[in-house]
Amino acid sequence: MIGERLKQERERLGYTQENFAAAAGAKRRTLVDWERSVSSPTAVQLGELSKIGVNVNYIVTGEREPRPESYYSNREVEDAMHEWLSDAKSLGAIEIDSRQTYEFLLSLFMRNVAKVTGAKSSTITADIRDNKTG
Repeated sequence: MIGERLKQERERLGYTQENFAAAAGAKRRTLVDWERSVSSPTAVQLGELSKIGVNVNYIVTGEREPRPESYYSNREVEDAMHEWLSDAKSLGAIEIDSRQTYEFLLSLFMRNVAKVTGAKSSTITADIRDNKTG
């Protein structure tokens, strides 16, 4: 059961197996074993996964806590910022002349989110960037 819920959380957050495993400080092969319920992540690894928005309570108990209105995962914030940048560009409100400019604006935004929330700044993986700006 934990393996199924771990996979559901990974897919909900949009992570590849490689990136999800790396966030937990593990190898992809280890994650495959977790998702197949061959083994389970340690408390430390679950703690690391919570930093990227994984609902650890759901992984362990199968019950989702009601999510406060003000909480969004890093992925959700990045997706919202991507949409905002796309809308602003299409309306002519800002000019994004290159991928580098886009990445700079997105990383600046995420740093400011981290600053005001006290959270760690999110790292945007190459595969997420490629899907957003390609």
